Order: sequence, then C-alpha cells, then structure tokens
Amino acid sequence: MGRKGITDEWLIAAIRQGGKTGEEAMKWMYLDQTFHRGVLTIVKKGGGDQDDFVTVLGDSLIILQGKILEHDFLVEKSLRKLLNKIAKNVWLNHLRKKRSHGHGGDSENMRMVDSAYEKLASKECIEAIQALIKDMQPPCPKLLQLAGLGFNHKEITELLDIDPKRGIFTSKLYRCRKKLRKAMMAQPDLMEFCNSKLRK
Repeated sequence: MGRKGITDEWLIAAIRQGGKTGEEAMKWMYLDQTFHRGVLTIVKKGGGDQDDFVTVLGDSLIILQGKILEHDFLVEKSLRKLLNKIAKNVWLNHLRKKRSHGHGGDSENMRMVDSAYEKLASKECIEAIQALIKDMQPPCPKLLQLAGLGFNHKEITELLDIDPKRGIFTSKLYRCRKKLRKAMMAQPDLMEFCNSKLRK
C-alpha cells in the first residue's frame, strides 16, 4: 500500500481491527521511511548503527501498538511524534543495558556508549524537571530558571523585582527549591532516573 491515503486515523482503526488489516498497518509503519525517520535520527545521534535502529524501531512499534490497543488511547499530536517519544526511551534503555553489561567490546566503544547514554539521560532528566518547574506558581519558575543559569542574587532580584534583601531572596529561593523537590518526590521514577542512573 502506498503512502497516499494513509492517516493516523486509518492506522489506529486498522490496528484495533486486528487480523490482516492490523498486520498491514504495522508493516506500513515499519517500512515507511518518512514515518520512522525520526527514530533513525535518535539512534544515530546516540552513536547507534543500523542494527540498533532495527532493534529500537521494532521494540518501539510494539509498544506503540500496545498503547493504541488501550481503550482510553488518545494521540495528542501524531503517531509519528508519539513513536519518536517512545523510541527515545527505548534507545535510552538500550544504552543503559549496554553500559551495565559491558556490551560492545573494546574500551573505546564503551566510552562512546557512555557518552551517548549520558547525553540522552541528562537531556531527559533536564526536560522532565523543566516541565515540573513550568507548572509551579510564580515567582518560582523564573527564579529557579535564572538561578540555574548562573545569575547572581543582585541580578535576579532586579530582573524579577524581588526585595533585594539577601535574607528575603534566600528564603524565596529555598522555598521554591523545596517545592520542586516535593514535586520530584511525587514522581519516584523521575527521582530514580535523575539521582541514580547517571551514576552507574
């Protein structure tokens, strides 16, 4: 089946229908380069090869199929973007396993695996924390962002029009960091990821 006429709606309906129609939809997603080129980019940026790409794509499509079959499944943007999001996590786990099992042979190869893992892992952790900060009440989002970027006490108080007294500023920053810590602790998976995986 050609690309023309294939929509997310058709793919979802076909996979839910199952049988030959469902198989046809899965095969199309596996073979269509435009649909899964984002997965290839993720793997290549992480230092992976063609074999890694095939593994990650296959695993990601299986996970995507499972999500589509859930009764409350809703796609926020597009199946392609959802696949990319899934693939990023699959590839991250793949790199973590390579690290923990020493898979890949020589030390130079393992250094490449370590580097790729740390870049992806730190990016995922930072993005997750930034999302939590964004949902906090003012002035915490801007206060934490500026502090994280290295702005000093005087610069932050001027930019945010906060009382310049150091005690007041320090108290506000402490409370915001405490609230962020509480929000992180409400998500054990995020805490585990940010606190331990990068230290393995």
